[in-house]
Amino acid sequence: MSTYDFMDLLKDKGHVPEIIEQELDIIEEFEQSVNEVIEFFEEATMDYDFIDLLQDKGYAMVSLASNDNEPIYSVAG
Repeated sequence: MSTYDFMDLLKDKGHVPEIIEQELDIIEEFEQSVNEVIEFFEEATMDYDFIDLLQDKGYAMVSLASNDNEPIYSVAG
């Protein structure tokens, strides 16, 4: 996610000394790498839902004849 903030405005107008610009570039690179790691984990966990959690814990959907249309879960054995 890229935003335009006050420091970017100062850099565009030439009011930021060269040393500070170098430090800002390092900080921006660090923030970008952290954001890439966050996006990687978000993509990896995006499709994991409650049903997947139940299956990981050993529960499975059981088909039972009933008047309800709700699924019934029990320990897979």
